[in-house]
Amino acid sequence: MIEHTSAVREALIDPIDALQLALDVAAVPHHPLDPRLHPYQRDGVAHLHAHPRSGLFLVPGLGKTAISLSALTEIHLPALVIAPKRVIEEVWPEEIAKWRPDLTYSLIRGGPEQRKKRLLEDTDLHLITRDTFGGDLNLGRKKHRYNTIIIDELSGFKNRGSNRWKHMNKLVKDVPYVWGLTGTPTPNSLIDLWPQMFLLDRGARLNRTLTAYRTEYFRPGGRLPNGIITNWTLRPGAEKRIHTLVDDICMSINQSHVKMPVKNDVYHRFDLPTKVRKAYDDMNEHFVAEIGETQVSVEHAAAKTNKLSQIASGFMYHSGLVGAEESDEADITHHHMLRMEIVQEILEDAQGAPALIFYRFHEDRRRLLQLDGAVDLRTPHSIERWNRGNIPILLAHPASAGHGLNLQRGGSLMVWYGMTWSSEEYVQGTGRLVRQGQPSPAVAVHHILANDTIDEVVLDVVQGRITRQDALLKVLERGKRGR
Repeated sequence: MIEHTSAVREALIDPIDALQLALDVAAVPHHPLDPRLHPYQRDGVAHLHAHPRSGLFLVPGLGKTAISLSALTEIHLPALVIAPKRVIEEVWPEEIAKWRPDLTYSLIRGGPEQRKKRLLEDTDLHLITRDTFGGDLNLGRKKHRYNTIIIDELSGFKNRGSNRWKHMNKLVKDVPYVWGLTGTPTPNSLIDLWPQMFLLDRGARLNRTLTAYRTEYFRPGGRLPNGIITNWTLRPGAEKRIHTLVDDICMSINQSHVKMPVKNDVYHRFDLPTKVRKAYDDMNEHFVAEIGETQVSVEHAAAKTNKLSQIASGFMYHSGLVGAEESDEADITHHHMLRMEIVQEILEDAQGAPALIFYRFHEDRRRLLQLDGAVDLRTPHSIERWNRGNIPILLAHPASAGHGLNLQRGGSLMVWYGMTWSSEEYVQGTGRLVRQGQPSPAVAVHHILANDTIDEVVLDVVQGRITRQDALLKVLERGKRGR
């Protein structure tokens, strides 16, 4: 294996590009920083000024948005911010008002024509969602006037085969300043790092292609009979080498001096009722379920894991079952309400303290909305009302609330009613309350789990004890033993 030295890495960058980067750094004018910034945030500003194309890899709650806004000077403008829809609409306008009221901005939302008109507005910042930016900017047809691209939640671009990544790759190619912000740069493995780093340095540090990166730092960890590689494992010493290579342009910090609330994990476990246990085991062992007097089945392992999660949660959708009539999620077999009973006990013990509850399925949400005072995050102005203390129970799906939202002012009690398979969503979701600025010294994070079910497997995945692939194999092995 050939290890990249500093000289080799520099040689990978085009000399003209290197000269331009040096000129850009030299040209950054001095400007006074907001005295409210923490010392590490000031370091973050200096990092962005010293590295025109760089990353802020800071855990949720450390103020990546504040750092980015504070780093913008006249030479960085105009700038384009690309982020998840709710972050663009809820977080960035609020943070601009707080940290940089001197900057003007346009929020690129609405229908296609409305977004097109707003993109023509002459403002310091354009705020656009990662769902529409590719089409809205007509990438490849014209050059854009942005000096800086800020990619909020860079980990959303970890799949180099997605249209989202391809659009971003075109957009950032000739932009002098590109700043990538994320708290979870490697949600699944270090394989995820290459597409994100390529957007920043065009392959200068981790090779020009994903294939070359995998070949140098990984080895096949498993193969299907047809030869397709199912996962990759790190070569000896590779992790440290990768970290060393990206260390110069990717900033993280030692959190020991950052005031963060204590995270107290609480686990509530329950046994499935006898009849529900039988239904669960039948599905697990034989891929079979009963609806009335009819036996139906699922065909695929992924569908089976989904049904197992539903049964553990207290119900089962009929959709997706072989032999059942085509149906939507309105057709349900109800199994138990034990999870709801535990939620009610948690809320009673909390004596009126506001609670943020994460759910997985629509039926979970329907049940939780029956709680007094429950409001879904998708309700207009819910974030503002929650942070003012006007919502006693806020319901959220981790996919829509897991990134960038500032919810810490509304409460310090969190309940994972239904777990997500995504460790990124789990980390980011928990980070909505366990973050700097949380008024309480501690946050209670409750997990509700059915004993000896897939709930326990999912928890192992999101807390990093096993991979999702191992989890699927674990479930399949249980099923094979029963057949």
